[in-house]
Amino acid sequence: MRRYAKRWVWILATAGLMCAALPAAAQDNDGDGYTVGNGDCNDNDATVYPGAPELCDGIDNDCDGFPAVYEQDNDGDGYMECEECDDTDPMIYPGAMETCDGVDNNCDGQIDEGCNAEICDNGLDDDGDGVIDCDDVDCEMDMACDLDGDGFPVGDDCDDNDAAVNPAAVELCDGIDNDCDGLVDEGCGGEICDNQADDDGDGFVDCDDSDCAMDMACDLDGDGYPIGTDCDDTDPSVYPGAYDGCDGIDNDCDGLIDEDAVDNDGDGCAPCNCGDCDDNNPDAYPGAPELCDGVDNDCDGTLAAYEFDMDGDGYMECEECDDTDPSVYPGATETCDDGIDSDCGLDLEETEIDNDSDGYSECGGDCDDSDATISPGADELCDGLDNNCDGVIDEGCGDDDDDTADDDDTADDDDTIGDDDDTVDDDDDNDSADDDSAEEEEPGACDCDAENRGGGFTFGAGLLLMGLAVRRRLPGTK
Repeated sequence: MRRYAKRWVWILATAGLMCAALPAAAQDNDGDGYTVGNGDCNDNDATVYPGAPELCDGIDNDCDGFPAVYEQDNDGDGYMECEECDDTDPMIYPGAMETCDGVDNNCDGQIDEGCNAEICDNGLDDDGDGVIDCDDVDCEMDMACDLDGDGFPVGDDCDDNDAAVNPAAVELCDGIDNDCDGLVDEGCGGEICDNQADDDGDGFVDCDDSDCAMDMACDLDGDGYPIGTDCDDTDPSVYPGAYDGCDGIDNDCDGLIDEDAVDNDGDGCAPCNCGDCDDNNPDAYPGAPELCDGVDNDCDGTLAAYEFDMDGDGYMECEECDDTDPSVYPGATETCDDGIDSDCGLDLEETEIDNDSDGYSECGGDCDDSDATISPGADELCDGLDNNCDGVIDEGCGDDDDDTADDDDTADDDDTIGDDDDTVDDDDDNDSADDDSAEEEEPGACDCDAENRGGGFTFGAGLLLMGLAVRRRLPGTK
């Protein structure tokens, strides 16, 4: 007996040594029938091995290198798609707060638990989801929402505004799906619009038949409008009510083209519908008047002829008064006496005008442009004026002028009273009573008719006075 016991000990010890000698890759640690050596990517987890079913555990169970698609958290709320009921909304996940919005927020299979249910005919948002009465999905099957009174609420009736249309109605040959089965005028013997046969024998097949004009089977471009209402049922951007933008097409089927195109500058013309070449400038559109602004206002591709600067002075022809002279432009300095309106003020400067027509203007040196006898180069007259505008008055005039101190008309003049040239008997006074103007005499001649004219006494008295005057002037006389 002891001998057999020893033998078993030897056998078990030998087996243990043999097992210990096996490499790790050949061992199936988790008992799933796969070792690391034959593809087990986690030999400590019996749910992981090649071909294992993918579980909702975030692990690559089948060892293909990727977790299952539903093991991703698409909305970032901390729950994988396989763990929640809506992985596109981060507000919906297990344990979220249930709100009264018609949605199962906490993924417990119940909607709006704890909320007041929508009462479908009181005009109130009872469940707080923002939708009232029959517009609320809670009321789709409520008879309070049978709007047309045909016995079918809005949830069952394909047109709850027409009592002749409901699931129990008889199909009529009127181009309408009366019985809400998705078919129009079935059984009418009319054209069936999608079987490629001429059912009514009128020579037209399917959507080419006028019977199918309003059949949704004949919405060829899938824009929701059948060929009978769509003016181009090959273009899904064309249908009644479409935005009629800037594309040269009648998108909304109203007979007008591009009437919805945006007119940015409010000039009544958009780039696409009437060729506005600058839709940010209300002064630019086809046919607009050309302005003096350097802009192609009428959109003909060229500026007006007067909108060029021909003389290079920085001003266009329409901005200045002479576009051939670079020295003439608004604000230019006026040149004296050139007869040119240099600053385009529409007139010459006042100082350039020769007001007295003496050939000189004020800026040309005329010191009194109101007197034609006064100008540069005029003869200086002895008249107390600066006639030649040199700044000096009466230069060149003598001191013995008849009006000076020693003139015959002064107090000490030799021509004393009764003998002054300016007196009544003065021969030089044209206005005196005894002037020689009537009968001019030679100087020194006697008046032979003095006695006849009663002048004898006057002549003798004059001689006496002259003698007294001479006596007074002789030295030593008294």
